[in-house]
Amino acid sequence: MGFENCTLKRNKPLFSDPRLSINPTVRIVEGNWDEARLVPHVAGILLREMFGLAVEYVRDGENGTGTNSSRMYDMLKNDEADLALTLWPAKFLTTDRLAALSESCEKSLSERCVATVGNQDYKARSGWFVTANVSAVRDKEAEWSTVVSLYDQNHTENLTKAYDIPPENLCKSFGDDTDGKYGGTFDCEDGSWMHKDSACCSRSEHKRALQYGTDLCGDRKPCVALLVDDPSYDAGLNEVLVGRLAQAIRVSNQDNQAVGIQIVYGNVIEEVRKAEENNRPLLIYSWLPRPRLMTPDRFVRITLESFYHCGKGDPERDASFLAEASFLAEPLLRGVAACDFPVEQVEKAAVWRLQQPSATNAKLFIGKFSLSSRQLKELLELEDELSLSSEDSAEEIACEWLNRNTDAWEAWLPSSHLYDTLLFQWADFL
Repeated sequence: MGFENCTLKRNKPLFSDPRLSINPTVRIVEGNWDEARLVPHVAGILLREMFGLAVEYVRDGENGTGTNSSRMYDMLKNDEADLALTLWPAKFLTTDRLAALSESCEKSLSERCVATVGNQDYKARSGWFVTANVSAVRDKEAEWSTVVSLYDQNHTENLTKAYDIPPENLCKSFGDDTDGKYGGTFDCEDGSWMHKDSACCSRSEHKRALQYGTDLCGDRKPCVALLVDDPSYDAGLNEVLVGRLAQAIRVSNQDNQAVGIQIVYGNVIEEVRKAEENNRPLLIYSWLPRPRLMTPDRFVRITLESFYHCGKGDPERDASFLAEASFLAEPLLRGVAACDFPVEQVEKAAVWRLQQPSATNAKLFIGKFSLSSRQLKELLELEDELSLSSEDSAEEIACEWLNRNTDAWEAWLPSSHLYDTLLFQWADFL
């Protein structure tokens, strides 16, 4: 029998006001990565148990796997959800943030359907990383820490290749739309993405060559693997980076330099473990905070070009444009034109119903709800401590964290200075 209900350890009285005229159910966006699965449940339990509101967690994935970051603003705009607590606003290439925050609503006092309601007290960032606890990288972290290192033949020969990682069939989860996706081909059966201009030998070609004893690859070197958990993670940005690196440019006074990378999707945590056991450097896409994987000194971050040199707009539409060097990234002037990922000041946003006077208590709570980096780390680490998965047991993990941190979450409650006043206690005499 699974986890049924959270009994909070609390020192403060409940907020339960039947006169609230907000939507009967507060629909909170639940994401498809650990942080975005757990944080909504921390707030949801408090909204339900302390404020007496019905709570529903909204997942966008077809298989109920959660919502990717590019869809969250759009869900608020389209009235598919009421509240999002783990928004990554700097991903303007892939989100509809501007459109969501600009949408007009007549019933709203602010005349806007959606508004931001502050930030979390932690920052986040995606990026490319190489395993550091292997002999090829250990004590040479500086050599591996820039994108130029990927043009070094000694480094690329050491990196794990796409054919080293077992394929994962993603057709059921992500469909079989293969052609023209971000300027390349998404092979759902092989669980990979390949840029149209890449000159390396793909995983499937390598497999067929071994199977039939043919020389399909010729002089082409095998593709280096960029391992990504899920095709929806930074969809478009990873592909554009791979596409730019596939373009032959001048690097370190040498012409016609390119990097052959194939994006492969799979279990990053498991494949990192294997790579460390096999003493092979592995290139991965990941993010911080992610304490189950991204522990201190375990990875070297690949530093790319400044994010702000990138273009803007829809990556699907602009893939060909983004693949071209801008005037700030001419190959002869700057060497490499691969844009880095931005630092994210994680923000919160709510629909207009949660900002009306009738929802004052909930509004004040949402505004004050803010996890610090330390608190988030403790929350995420509970998965391993309790031997639970955030995908299946988010409510239980969140409940445990709340009961270990009563003082912290009670500080988020509104009007706490009124609890001991005669005005607040007047209801007890009626």
